[in-house]
Amino acid sequence: MRYPFNNYYGIYSLHIYTPIISYIMLKSKLLNHNNLCVSSLNTKVTDSSPLIAMNCLQAISYSDNRSIFKLHSKGMITTVNGDKCIQSLHLSDNIELTDCAKANVFGDDREKWTVDYEGKIVSIKHDNVCIGIDLNDNNDILPLHTLDIKVNSEQNDNKHKAIHAFTLGDN
Repeated sequence: MRYPFNNYYGIYSLHIYTPIISYIMLKSKLLNHNNLCVSSLNTKVTDSSPLIAMNCLQAISYSDNRSIFKLHSKGMITTVNGDKCIQSLHLSDNIELTDCAKANVFGDDREKWTVDYEGKIVSIKHDNVCIGIDLNDNNDILPLHTLDIKVNSEQNDNKHKAIHAFTLGDN
């Protein structure tokens, strides 16, 4: 509202902001490990469920959205399965999943993140804490040999033979 016109103020400019949810995968940018994605162990996420790194194609092949997250305009990153927030408790701890309402009660923004200009996902609570993959901790990385795909075909018309459901590498 700028200047009065006939003793009334008028709206000069109006901006409307709406909440946005983006569906994302959190993928490593490490040179030799750029095929690793952040994922939950399975679809049964609960409070304090761990997050692990797994081969991105492997995570997608499970077809259960374990590596798909929702990025909210308010800064929260939640799982698609179970709507649990990723939270950063302390500088030295791993990130973990928790109920968003429980994390919000503390009022310290432990469940909120921001994406900087380089693509780093930085904690609002601790500005020097980023979501990353620790290659030195083997417990955080799911080995590829655990990939177990079972296929079958319910169509008995010779057009739906499930020979190769998923392949990795050049072969």
